[in-house]
Amino acid sequence: MDRTHPIYLTALSLLGVDGGEERPELLEYCAAAEIEFKARLREGISPGDIGGIWNTACALAAISMFRLTPGELRFRAGNFSLSEKLPVSALRARAEALLAPYLEDDGFAFRGVRG
Repeated sequence: MDRTHPIYLTALSLLGVDGGEERPELLEYCAAAEIEFKARLREGISPGDIGGIWNTACALAAISMFRLTPGELRFRAGNFSLSEKLPVSALRARAEALLAPYLEDDGFAFRGVRG
């Protein structure tokens, strides 16, 4: 992945960082998020089938890795806004929710218990 990759550019945009300001660690997290989500895609689905949601979800997951330690983080993406009051884990959850229809079932299920 290079500095012109759409996922990296999306992450910079969400963070409000100028594209000329290089963040090599964020670039690595973007690559890691893309690899992880590609491995979890349902059979027959590619990132190209998902469109812009793919870049946004991967960027959110990358930012969640980039910002694991508490710190000031504020940005807005459509109807989703984030400030330091919202835990960084919410970024990861949002990324997962965006891609949920395209990912393999993780095997988790709720089961009822007869009482």
